[in-house]
Amino acid sequence: MEGLLQQSTSTVDLDHAGLYRLVTMPTNGGAVIVTGLPAEGVGQTLSSVFGIICVVGAAALITAIGAGIVIIRRQLDPLSQVATAAQEVAELELHRGEVNLPTPIIDVASNRTHTELGQLGAALNRMLERIDDALSARHVSETRVRQFVADASHELRTPLAAISGYAELARRNHDALPTDVAHAMSRVQSEAARMTELVEDLLLLARLDSGRPLAQEPVDLSRLVVDAASDAHIAASEHRWLLNLPEDPVIVCGDTPACTRWSRTCCLTAVSTHRPAPPSQ
Repeated sequence: MEGLLQQSTSTVDLDHAGLYRLVTMPTNGGAVIVTGLPAEGVGQTLSSVFGIICVVGAAALITAIGAGIVIIRRQLDPLSQVATAAQEVAELELHRGEVNLPTPIIDVASNRTHTELGQLGAALNRMLERIDDALSARHVSETRVRQFVADASHELRTPLAAISGYAELARRNHDALPTDVAHAMSRVQSEAARMTELVEDLLLLARLDSGRPLAQEPVDLSRLVVDAASDAHIAASEHRWLLNLPEDPVIVCGDTPACTRWSRTCCLTAVSTHRPAPPSQ
């Protein structure tokens, strides 16, 4: 009880009465005023308050996390658009042909133009616009070059045919020509044939570059070989031509002009790489 004689606050276990929270205050007359309240109700109240604080805090934390996720997603939405746009551009065929980039590919809201993500989206839109302009200019240039190659190849056919004809005419009078002139005319004819092959290759290249695929149709290779050998026999009558063809036509699926060029090339190669057979053979 000595502790109660001074002004203090303490918790006392009163046996059957339970715990009490006591406040003692001595008076001038030597008396001591003791005031107490049972601690059990206070503990229950504190427990209830603590539980309420925990529940409210957890709810507030969950709400804050949800709101933060929504806000972050809205703020990062331009990045999702950037990723989608990059994926779309990556799937385009940019190496050839006409390319049309969807511009603007990223929708930048007016209220986001001052943000870093808004500036990123606007910069990417400008970059894609410049790339689209460059690809369009490249396509126009390629189209002009392709058209020029096709036109030039068509125009070269006529003079090359004339050169080959005059060379063939001179070759038929081989005996009346000096040796060096006959050799020169033979070289002119062979080079004209080679230039004709190059022109045909240029035409084929221009056709392939224009995106038109080769035709797929039945082609009689036997007839093409016979025609090519006949033309080669007229152009090089000093050679002996022997054809070993099956009785039935050889039909393949392909492009007739390409197969014709192939058969003619084979015959021209045979003429240029083999000497004429002696008359006794």
